[in-house]
Amino acid sequence: MSIIMPVYNGENTIEDSIESCLNQSEKNFELIIVDNASTDDTKLKVRKYRKDKRIKYIYTDLRGRSRARNIGIKSAIGKYLIFLDSDDQFDHDMLNKGCSFLKDNDTYFGYAVAVEYISKNNSETNLFIPKSGEAYLMLNNQFPINSILFKNDKLKFFKENIEHNEDWLFFIENLKGKSIYIDDSFVGGKVFVHGNNTMKDLSAMISSKLYIRANYNHLFPKNYSIAFDNLKLLMYSSFLFDKQNRYSINNHFKKQRFLLKGVKQIPYINKFIRKKLESKLQVNQYNEVS
Repeated sequence: MSIIMPVYNGENTIEDSIESCLNQSEKNFELIIVDNASTDDTKLKVRKYRKDKRIKYIYTDLRGRSRARNIGIKSAIGKYLIFLDSDDQFDHDMLNKGCSFLKDNDTYFGYAVAVEYISKNNSETNLFIPKSGEAYLMLNNQFPINSILFKNDKLKFFKENIEHNEDWLFFIENLKGKSIYIDDSFVGGKVFVHGNNTMKDLSAMISSKLYIRANYNHLFPKNYSIAFDNLKLLMYSSFLFDKQNRYSINNHFKKQRFLLKGVKQIPYINKFIRKKLESKLQVNQYNEVS
């Protein structure tokens, strides 16, 4: 069993994350901490655990969460994998429940659980339960990064050129067509939401999702739900974030973009739609724009 923890400047949170691993009822695991060029005292915080042979610390000058996770995947020797960000935590029984289920049910590729999202200063909590069924994964990421334990078997790596929704694409490429058991009765982890979370960057979240749909369209079914979601995202992108889009979709979605460009030329309609979109725009606790 391998836990992969990427970290960048995590001195204030990484100890709690490590402790949530060491407090597991399942003791047979390795924790691979991949430090991607931290400039704070992250290394010193990790050093206090150096006597525990289950913990491996890898430092790299290469920045990027996806690079760090890929380094962890390449280093992992466990039969099963799970990710944990350096500011999040596991329930003490997460590994035991996941490993036990997959050992007893070999036809399943992964075991997923509910997680609790906790806002800054612990002022608000929200429960996220993944939806069962591949159709939901095609629309939105159903798996917070620490919510799913899966087999370490011929995995495709994270795309290192994508910094937003990269985990969604990773799960689509590796879980599509696989059986995933969702244990919605067990809250297996905590995700702490703070100002540095990428989910706060709405423009990048929207444009990256369109980028993935455009450049990896072979992974997605051609149906009404996907088409409607693309149009909705294009409306947000066109009317609210036109000058801020971080990911280029080049010549994709030509018809939809041509239509929206025409609509934007009509001042009162442009103003009406923009106002409606601004009033609706929100991000739930796991990157779904509605």
